[in-house]
Amino acid sequence: MALKTSLTRSDAPSHRVQRLAIAGAVVIAGALVLLATRFFAVRPSPPATREHVVEAPVQTVPAELFFASADSAAVFSEVRTLALPENSSERLRTLVRELASGPGSGGLRVLPTGTSLRGAYSTDGGETLILDFTRDFRSNLHWGSTWERLALRSLLRTLGANMPGARRVQILVEGQVVESLGGHYDVSVPLDLDEWKNAP
Repeated sequence: MALKTSLTRSDAPSHRVQRLAIAGAVVIAGALVLLATRFFAVRPSPPATREHVVEAPVQTVPAELFFASADSAAVFSEVRTLALPENSSERLRTLVRELASGPGSGGLRVLPTGTSLRGAYSTDGGETLILDFTRDFRSNLHWGSTWERLALRSLLRTLGANMPGARRVQILVEGQVVESLGGHYDVSVPLDLDEWKNAP
């Protein structure tokens, strides 16, 4: 019995040391975890700066449009102030839309009301213009060689006056090359703007 008591008392300091050692280890581990958390913490990245892109304003410019004269013998020009984009596709669409709206005073409209483009773009560095009309453009044109010629002159002279650098125009209908619009003038190949500028 005396031996058992002696062993218990002699073991007491050992247990105290172990407890202190464990407590110290826990404190050190906690401190290390705290330091590591602060050191490796993901710092919020600065807010991304957005580039403020300023689009160039579309400038209004005088545009020369051509319509049929009252006696349907020739075309005449009418100058309007239009917002013509630099983008060739949008510029072509604007010009065709204005032609289809008809002249402001006097003269005759030769492009059918509601004429619209399925596509419009330029190739060869802007020298060739491609106009892809809907089928309504062809089917609603006035019949006869005179009206077909006036429609082409109205369109081609307007494009020649307002599309710098353009030299020829390819007309498509529903994405397809057609032989003619009304059976009198060949439009299966690109039309030379200079030739139509001086045509009667």
